[in-house]
Amino acid sequence: MLCNFTTTNLGDGRFRHVCSVCTTPVVTRSSRCVRQCTKGFVAEPPSLPKQLSSWAKAILKWEQAGKPVRTDEQVAAILEVCKGCKHFTGTKCKVCGCRVNVGPHAIINKARMATERCPRGKWGQDA
Repeated sequence: MLCNFTTTNLGDGRFRHVCSVCTTPVVTRSSRCVRQCTKGFVAEPPSLPKQLSSWAKAILKWEQAGKPVRTDEQVAAILEVCKGCKHFTGTKCKVCGCRVNVGPHAIINKARMATERCPRGKWGQDA
């Protein structure tokens, strides 16, 4: 994703551009600036092969740890965090492509697996 710049004319032939997402400031002689954003919004989840690979690794890690699961209260708290995230669709995370819900089956619910965490660091740091 490209930066979402707000541009200010500095009045001396230079323009200051500040990305509203990654907050990177850039000064140029052009009123237009294009730059790859370092914290950009993820428009689409990873490809299906990447999602399957990530899921398989998560399952292996979870099984090796003895299949620990989070309580209903912990999962509900995680879901509340996810609901406030721009990367959450209501059922899936667009960053990793995993399902996040209150369902009881850890094998298809990242929030239920006690070994998993948010790819953006918003929950599960204890995992």
